[in-house]
Amino acid sequence: MFFRATQVYSVKSDFALFVSTGLNLGLLGLDTHSLKVLIDAGKDKQKKAAKVVLPLRKRGNLLLCTLLLSNVLVNAVLAVISARLFGDGIGTLIATALITLFGEIIPQAICNRYGLYVGAVATPAVWICLICLLPITLPLALCLNFLLGEEIGTVYSRSELKQLLDYHSTLPSKTSDFTAPEVKMLSSAIDFQAKTVSMVMTQLKDVFMMSIDSVLDTRTMCQLMETGHSRIPVYSGARTNIVGIIVVKDLIILSPEHAIPLRNLMGIIGRTPIETHSDERLTELMNTFKSGQAHIAVVKDVVVDPDGDADPQYVLRGIVTMEDVIEALLNTEIADETDKVELDDMGMVHYNAIERTRHEDLRQLAFAHRRSDFNLTHAQAKATAAFLRDTYPDLFGPNQFSATPLESFVRSGMVVDTKKLTVAGCQRLSENHTTVTRLDLSEMTDDPESIAADVELYTLGKPNCHFTIVLQGEVNVRFGRDGFVAALKPWNVLGLEAIEGTESTFEPTFTARTNGAVQYVTFTRSTYLRYRDMMDDAIADVGVDVSLVGDE
Repeated sequence: MFFRATQVYSVKSDFALFVSTGLNLGLLGLDTHSLKVLIDAGKDKQKKAAKVVLPLRKRGNLLLCTLLLSNVLVNAVLAVISARLFGDGIGTLIATALITLFGEIIPQAICNRYGLYVGAVATPAVWICLICLLPITLPLALCLNFLLGEEIGTVYSRSELKQLLDYHSTLPSKTSDFTAPEVKMLSSAIDFQAKTVSMVMTQLKDVFMMSIDSVLDTRTMCQLMETGHSRIPVYSGARTNIVGIIVVKDLIILSPEHAIPLRNLMGIIGRTPIETHSDERLTELMNTFKSGQAHIAVVKDVVVDPDGDADPQYVLRGIVTMEDVIEALLNTEIADETDKVELDDMGMVHYNAIERTRHEDLRQLAFAHRRSDFNLTHAQAKATAAFLRDTYPDLFGPNQFSATPLESFVRSGMVVDTKKLTVAGCQRLSENHTTVTRLDLSEMTDDPESIAADVELYTLGKPNCHFTIVLQGEVNVRFGRDGFVAALKPWNVLGLEAIEGTESTFEPTFTARTNGAVQYVTFTRSTYLRYRDMMDDAIADVGVDVSLVGDE
């Protein structure tokens, strides 16, 4: 009877040892912060278990003393029972084996994996032990609280939290909900407090600005459109002297044809820029932007004279926008629908194909009102057609063209008025006069005080496929290597060899340049042949005797 009772107590002791040792790891291994997180954001089963365990786990040192004391008592009882059953020597070995296997390895392995759920199931029994052992454990717990202080729990530093996020991103998708892009943004947000304005600002040399002396004409409006910026700094005199910020949407009610000076509008639409310094934290600048004062700031730093002879001065370093700050927060480049998002081999940015087409269409629309300046009037077209037909009947007579197709051919020419071209436009025509067949409308100007730059129409010995009619002004022609110069007045033709011969190009024996304001019209050999062939096809279709074809 005694032996059976001893066996029963031995089994119970093993179970008690199993539970007390496992809970020592299972409960104390749970962090109070982790339990609170599970209660707020865990799964339903985790929430329920965490709510049961948390009140007990908050009594950290008291729980520790209770579990350790229970563990010691169970170990002592098991050793005594083993000695009575098997003797001192064998009993000690058996007790050691039981404690190692059932008191350490198995319970700790289970509770290490399922500590939360085991702890939730065993919590009522632990409360009973805690109350029963309170006279012994309470003084010990109070002493530990006094010596060690309050239990804080696990708190991660910024670098530790970043590393934890990085680790989560490497886990399988079934285990972790975080992806690499999400971890990248979260890590950037953690580092955001340490980032300064100097890390994200645009250097002064790269900032698009407008002079306060600018005129808001069509060209300026198109330039603003092409930049894609919503806010533009305005400077007076030097670029380092920013006097205000304009919001592009404020200009929508203005008519480019009025060409209003920007200076006249600064008092109405100009905004005072906010100032920051390169060492300011982005968190502080973000708060400023959030207040609604502005979405762009100028960056100024104090520069001290090393010799101490001059007073410290503020020096403009660049600008920083809300978009720059948000990009730093997300650690990514934000490309909107107007950004230049393509890089060439040299690292230069360009509009992508869609944006290039869109901007070209908008530019053409913006300059549509100027097309009449670069087209022949009806009277000019008829006069030019009559001039060609009467002066060069072998090339433009009835055998080649009827009156109406000849006028259509004349209208197809590229009309150039150097008075209404910018210097850049004139320069482009001079450098590429053998290939340019269409004007870039953005190179035109409305400025009545514009001074026409000279355009080189032909270069000695340089192949050309154009022939040109001077409509207004004067063209200087330098012949041969002797340099004999002649001034061609209106209704003179240059480069007729382009359509007379059989070759696609000819080599001029002269150099021709415009002199002052000149209007001329130029045609290519291919255009001439195309219109002439159209005439031949039409005559062949209707069977008309070309000798009878005359003026309308």
